[in-house]
Amino acid sequence: MTESQAPTLDPARDIALIDAGAFARRPCPATTTPRGDGFEVVFTRFALEAIHTHGKSSLDAEICGVLVGQPLQDEHGPYLLIHAAVEGDSARNHAAQVTFTAETWAHIQEVMDNKYPDDRIVGWYHTHPGFGIFLSGMDLFIQDNFFNLPWQVAFVYDPKQEQEGLFTWQGGVASPAPFLVRDDAAEEMGEGKREEEASGDLRSADLRPADLRSAQGGQSARGGQGSGHAEGALASHQQPATGNSSDTFSAAFPAVSLDEFAARLLTLERRQRFSDATLQHRIEALERRNRWLVVALAFTISFVVAWTLVIMPLFPEANRGVRSGQPTTAPIGHEAADAAGSVIP
Repeated sequence: MTESQAPTLDPARDIALIDAGAFARRPCPATTTPRGDGFEVVFTRFALEAIHTHGKSSLDAEICGVLVGQPLQDEHGPYLLIHAAVEGDSARNHAAQVTFTAETWAHIQEVMDNKYPDDRIVGWYHTHPGFGIFLSGMDLFIQDNFFNLPWQVAFVYDPKQEQEGLFTWQGGVASPAPFLVRDDAAEEMGEGKREEEASGDLRSADLRPADLRSAQGGQSARGGQGSGHAEGALASHQQPATGNSSDTFSAAFPAVSLDEFAARLLTLERRQRFSDATLQHRIEALERRNRWLVVALAFTISFVVAWTLVIMPLFPEANRGVRSGQPTTAPIGHEAADAAGSVIP
């Protein structure tokens, strides 16, 4: 099993098991390649360009953010429309991995409240600068604990190699999947105009909040009522909050209690610290090994030099005897007698 395909505890997380009846009905926008049957993911060019721009701003360490859009349905079945991305400011960045922090989520909540009050967080993205498209162990942990609804996705972008890939839930496994790009007639517009148009199109759609709430069995997206767990349930859609800004964020994010969400963040931070400590330990072990190799190499070179310049000049006879190749033992048997007879007159 590869790093990009690791089992989860809930095999019901599968795009093939998504109930399209829980989503608003809206025709899928025209795409550069035809849409097929079943669940598919559609990116707007604005969203992709936002990811690319953010990714190219850091070519040495990973960076991350969340994907914004709506799960919808048409005559072919459910599909996911991703029309924007929110950068994960204050995320903890490393050369080989990235993690979300409490400050990251606070920033994302503020942006969602101000710019995308009617949309949802439909997944996340992060970069792999220079080392390809896959999901590491830490990536799978984030996907499994924070983006675990069947229609939530992960997107990986390599800004150095100009590669990108999408991962969806398939049989409880975050697996590679194709995606579509909207054939946007507004491609020539400015970025702000395209973003406004995309958000306006989604807000004008029939989102049917009552149907979304019934799909959850009346569970509140705040997590303070009902079970408070995200065991395959869909977060209910709510209207923009007027009194409490966290309501809108809860509507866009999977429905979990604050205690459970805090526990996941704590687990993520502990795992990050353990990963950092393990990496540091390996680096120190490698440095110690390199030091011993340098000492051994220096000793070997010193011995060879000493043998050549000191020992060999001190014992020239021994060295000549070795180089002459003459036998050093006396002849025995008949060879000895013959040798003795040859010297008697």
